[in-house]
Amino acid sequence: MAHCSTYIIGKYTPNLLTSKMDLIVPETAVCGEYVAGSPCRISIVAWRDRKTGPEHRLAMCACRGHDCRFMVYPVGFTQFARKKIDVDVEASGVLQAVKDAEENKLWPEISGAEGLGVRGTQKGYILKILTLFGLFNPSLLPQIAFKLDIPVTALKASLSTCTKPFKRQAWGAVAIALIGQLKVSALTIFKLLECGRLTHLWGRSVLWKSERSGVF
Repeated sequence: MAHCSTYIIGKYTPNLLTSKMDLIVPETAVCGEYVAGSPCRISIVAWRDRKTGPEHRLAMCACRGHDCRFMVYPVGFTQFARKKIDVDVEASGVLQAVKDAEENKLWPEISGAEGLGVRGTQKGYILKILTLFGLFNPSLLPQIAFKLDIPVTALKASLSTCTKPFKRQAWGAVAIALIGQLKVSALTIFKLLECGRLTHLWGRSVLWKSERSGVF
């Protein structure tokens, strides 16, 4: 389970002069929610290179108004994640894992083959997707269904498979079927991130509105 605390996500854009990723810093950060009347004073204090996960540098920001620091993650990434959550299979190693499982394609036991992760990683990604949909916490199914705008009956119908011993192809097929229920839009990724918070995969995400001041 990830460390469940609030984290910031923002939009990174390529700098054509430096060939690096830049982040536009707004005037207000999430810390301003908790201290009324005390303005934020935000600046980028450091850049941290990432060879895994986003595979580009991330901004470490500081708010001198509230004496705190925080990392800003790209949209779709969560704390400590090596792969992004995305409804596009081509863009997401997580969804590639469940698609391969549905087609009974096992990832290699040893890393390095065909650029894939290892078999244990594939299983971990399948479990993560099914956790997102609330299948290991049935009490959350009505909330998950509401957040994702899918029928709660579709989630409940999948429970019988996931209460049986793990079978890669069957569980992968369940995950792909549920992903197929999503009405994909620009907000889908944020709905999935919220489901991850509900199921304790990660903490609360706050989108940093780079095009104007503030967060929401």
